[in-house]
Amino acid sequence: MKAVKTLISILFSLLVFFILFDFCVYAVIFSKSYLNRKYKEYDVAADLSMTEEDLEAVTAKLVDYVKGREDSIEIEVSVRGEISPFYNDTDISHMKDVRGIIIRLRDFLVLSSFAAVLSAVILIAGKAKEEFRNGVLIADALIVLLAGAVVIAANTNLDWLIVFAHGIFFNNSDWLLDPAYDNLIFLCPEQLFIDAGKVCGAFWISYLVLITAFSVIQKRLLRPRSSRR
Repeated sequence: MKAVKTLISILFSLLVFFILFDFCVYAVIFSKSYLNRKYKEYDVAADLSMTEEDLEAVTAKLVDYVKGREDSIEIEVSVRGEISPFYNDTDISHMKDVRGIIIRLRDFLVLSSFAAVLSAVILIAGKAKEEFRNGVLIADALIVLLAGAVVIAANTNLDWLIVFAHGIFFNNSDWLLDPAYDNLIFLCPEQLFIDAGKVCGAFWISYLVLITAFSVIQKRLLRPRSSRR
């Protein structure tokens, strides 16, 4: 029974980790405020010779589309002095694939949240304090190994990591954008991936510190008052 409780604890810890990943991607990275702030920082409007207002309209369309709030991503704005559709066929095809991934992430977020709550209820009902601590520490080790591999790969060859990640999620070459033809590439600069990784990393590190600290000191925190004297 202890082994089962430990496995549930590992599952709970990993579920919360991936819930934070989904939340970071869906609610933070793919948010209008975050993207608009980053595009101003990268001076994307100047690169495309367009106004900040038009770029914000393009960004709003992109965010609403990938989250399933809009049926089409098509929008006409002034780019490089000419009013034309911002997204070409390649851009639209790629964002259709991205939309599918983001919607699946949203669905996974809901299911994972339910599973995490159920796991927590089982652990609390079973008074699995020691098993919870052991499960969290094992999950911590798995997460650190995974994160370490990603960090090493990113620092060794970021381009290879980006190509590898795209190869996992996409079964076509539409993500290979050309700045001479595809405006979408200006909305997906390499620095955006780096900054997004830092934001998600901050979420994960904070989570690991908090859940590890709680798992270690939980016996004292949850001990009945009468037994603390």
